[in-house]
Amino acid sequence: MSARDRDLQPPSASLLIGNVLRVRPAATPEEACRIAPMLADLPPADLRERMAQQRRRLGLDDMGRRLSDRPRS
Repeated sequence: MSARDRDLQPPSASLLIGNVLRVRPAATPEEACRIAPMLADLPPADLRERMAQQRRRLGLDDMGRRLSDRPRS
């Protein structure tokens, strides 16, 4: 596959979800679909699960807040 062929491929859902959550960490699946319309092709339950997984990878809680590494005193 050449670089030109790769450029013609649509971005992956994982990449789109990651980009949405970097811009709007607390985005709902509906907001994610407005930001990246290609995500509307995914079933809603699948999109919710993928967003939850990506938030965990980014170190965010369900509300988009950064999880701390250590408890605050």
